[in-house]
Amino acid sequence: MNLAAAIDPTAAAPRPHTWAARLRAWVECAAFCLLTVPYTTGAMAWGYEFGFVPVRPALFLIAMSGICLLLTIPRKPDFAKSALLIFALLAARVIDAGLLQRFPTHGGPFKEAVSLGATVVLVMAIACAVGVYYRANRTPLVVAAALSVLVCVGVNLAEFAGHGQFSIVGGRAAGFWQDPNNTAMAITFMAAAFCTCSRKYWWNIAILGIAGVGVAVTLSRSGMLVFALTAAAFAALNLRQHFGKLALTAAIAVPLALGGIGIMAATATSQRDSNVQRRLNAIFGGDVDKMGSSERMKDLMDGVDALTKHPIAGMGMGAGTIYRQPHNQIVSVWLDLGIFGAILYGGVVAALLLKSALARFDGLLCVIPMIGFIPFSQFLCDFSPQWYAALIAAIATSARPLSIRLFKPRTRAAACAPASGAQPATIVYG
Repeated sequence: MNLAAAIDPTAAAPRPHTWAARLRAWVECAAFCLLTVPYTTGAMAWGYEFGFVPVRPALFLIAMSGICLLLTIPRKPDFAKSALLIFALLAARVIDAGLLQRFPTHGGPFKEAVSLGATVVLVMAIACAVGVYYRANRTPLVVAAALSVLVCVGVNLAEFAGHGQFSIVGGRAAGFWQDPNNTAMAITFMAAAFCTCSRKYWWNIAILGIAGVGVAVTLSRSGMLVFALTAAAFAALNLRQHFGKLALTAAIAVPLALGGIGIMAATATSQRDSNVQRRLNAIFGGDVDKMGSSERMKDLMDGVDALTKHPIAGMGMGAGTIYRQPHNQIVSVWLDLGIFGAILYGGVVAALLLKSALARFDGLLCVIPMIGFIPFSQFLCDFSPQWYAALIAAIATSARPLSIRLFKPRTRAAACAPASGAQPATIVYG
């Protein structure tokens, strides 16, 4: 079966006719999934922490990133210009932690710099893969996104049913991420990435339905809210083309959702009865007051108070992600890198949103979670699912990407020819 053609007949590359080409396609898909899924699901960190993964995550990352780069760099990957803002932000974080060392962190500046550098390596490898596969054959992108959603949801459901304990919050499923809010974010980002790469309506509905169940069992108020906004945007974008299918989907999904809410409330154990009831009322019962959190508001106010003392340069890497934890990404990156970091992160989100609007809202599903989770999390800069979705949104909305070529074309005509149907500006090395 040609998975790419099944998911997106208009964008998928022709099916390879030789066994060598087919083998290469499956090797590329497997390598990309091995690079991304362990990190987008949180499985790698969890497995190493509890002794299930014998290989150090850094070594695994270097090996898989090297393989993916060897498979993609020779194929002249496209880079969206807005992705350069992402690389600049990540590089600034590494420089601040490793060279400037303005804020003392647990384990020392070297450990913090290595951790941030690993994020840079991962994002660079994903960017090269996205630059090749999005315009040629999206199979690796959709398979990795689907596997990420399925793994997160599967572990969440197993935990919710009482098979294993992963969550650091009692009574809430969290999966390998261990934090219910983080796993809800991961599912939302990866489901959005899948729906952006796929043009097959029922495949998208299936992933959104599965993802919705996985988010619901986390009992994350912010996760359910942002996921609902993402699903609503998907419906709005497909309203004209698939109105009848949307009506059928709503007729099926609404009763199932109401039944699921009833089952969650009925089967909750006495240990989490109050938590379930409070959170269900906050999301579905119209109890707006319960959407707030006094603890989070205090953390935010403490972060804002610290900003008033260091408004320009911030306090250094770690101040907004480890020490203060303001539950707001803009405040967090401001504390880490100063106003320059806040502008840079805001510029990434604003650029993707503007490009999506100019591209008839292509890539919008990936941008909505980036905006929606800003008031709820301070870990988005370290969150691989966000950068996965952001890179897909960047390339999906770029009419003239940068194309990196290792060798000079033989003729002027070859230099001007686009690599994959777009009009790339070429950067030649060699």
